[in-house]
Amino acid sequence: MKSILIKTLLVCLLFLGCLLAPQAAMGAPPDAPSNLIAVAGDATSIALSWQDNSDDEDGFLIYRRGEGHAAFSVIGRQSANRTFYGPSGLKPNTKYYFIVRAYKGDEFSDLSNIASDTTEEAVVRVTSPAGGEEWAWNETRNITWTSNGEGFQAQIRYRYDDSEWIQIATVPNTNSYSWTVPNVNSSRVRVAVRLFIGDELVCVDQGDNFTIRGARTMLVVPFKFVPFPPTALSASALSASEVYLQWTDASETEEGFRIERKTTGAFTEIATVESDVTSYMDTCEPETTYTYRVRAFNDVGNSAYSNQDQVTTPAETTTPDTTPDTTVPDTTAPDTTAPDATTGQTVLRFYIDSTEYYVQGPSDTSSRLQTMDTAPIISESRTLLPIRYVSEPLGAVVNWDDALDQITVQLGNRTIVMWINNGTARVNGVETAIDPANPAVTPIIVHPGRTMLPLRFIAENLGCEVSWNPAIREVTVIYPKK
Repeated sequence: MKSILIKTLLVCLLFLGCLLAPQAAMGAPPDAPSNLIAVAGDATSIALSWQDNSDDEDGFLIYRRGEGHAAFSVIGRQSANRTFYGPSGLKPNTKYYFIVRAYKGDEFSDLSNIASDTTEEAVVRVTSPAGGEEWAWNETRNITWTSNGEGFQAQIRYRYDDSEWIQIATVPNTNSYSWTVPNVNSSRVRVAVRLFIGDELVCVDQGDNFTIRGARTMLVVPFKFVPFPPTALSASALSASEVYLQWTDASETEEGFRIERKTTGAFTEIATVESDVTSYMDTCEPETTYTYRVRAFNDVGNSAYSNQDQVTTPAETTTPDTTPDTTVPDTTAPDTTAPDATTGQTVLRFYIDSTEYYVQGPSDTSSRLQTMDTAPIISESRTLLPIRYVSEPLGAVVNWDDALDQITVQLGNRTIVMWINNGTARVNGVETAIDPANPAVTPIIVHPGRTMLPLRFIAENLGCEVSWNPAIREVTVIYPKK
């Protein structure tokens, strides 16, 4: 009897609690998250966690800014009730600041507290050959190392006796490389591993001396020649102040390349790069025509010059502020309501030199802010961007043939085939000039290996409407066009 009375009392108290519990106001924004904590995981990542104070949010927006930057920008989203996020791909030994806020439909909470931490200094350690080993010529051995981060490129080198460092390979940072041991007879051989983010060297380590037992050969003193000249030099204006150069290395004996430039008059040497390097980014002035040439060199002398290539930088314009205004204490939501999508249409908005863009699908009532890994650029006065950010929202299929440097884009009954550095495409099997007025407008590959396609040519041949707003450097793509 006593047990029954206790159970009845508990049921009554539960019912009374439900009656007295405050109800969330219809349409009210969710409560702001709090107690945001940032903890560096390694050289390229920081882990975030926070307290969820709302029970009706659709998810969370995560913002970040780097040391020395004034404004935060959106870097990702997290679904409802999940209170952690792991930003990666960060720079080593760099301080980052983070804030979080909840959202429900078009309603946004206040911002959380600001949390910050500094990524670790990048560290690499060669683990094999670490020193004392004996390897034989023509064996296959694994060079191994450890590192504290992701997203690096690893450059592997070796030297013997008092030789210069000899490059083995540059590969993704998988912590292992299969090496065919060269024909070297020496007990003083070392291997070094250097880690890069982009073109920036972040750390290096080398093992101690080990031995390579090579095949015995007669001493032959080779006769050394000047290197062969580089070929296929191309220059592309990426912005009003940047020109990207690429060429083909036609020699195996160069020690490096000398890059020369002129506007009028004589050429002037502007830079040298190491052997096997086949690209260079030049800092320039707006609305200026530059002519470039390159030659290889070694200790014997200089090669003949490559072909010359000319490019004109575009006019300098102000890069639009395409990020939502998230400077504390402003808590307003980003403007994602214009332009309105017509029923049955998809609207995409891109901004030159900005990695943020907006997508509004046929059934969406407002635009969604998205982020891409490479910003649109202007080359030869035409907008180029990674095609996946147009193809995916429209439902197009993109295929890449590495052997042919060929890109195929398919949408419905339309098929476009293009080739890197080729100004002619095929549209449904018919050869078509990408830009009849300027054959230099072609697909290109930019650092760090992104394929960039002419936006207007692709969009219009897939049945899209394309418009340009020069005041804010905005490109709008609407599919299908009316």
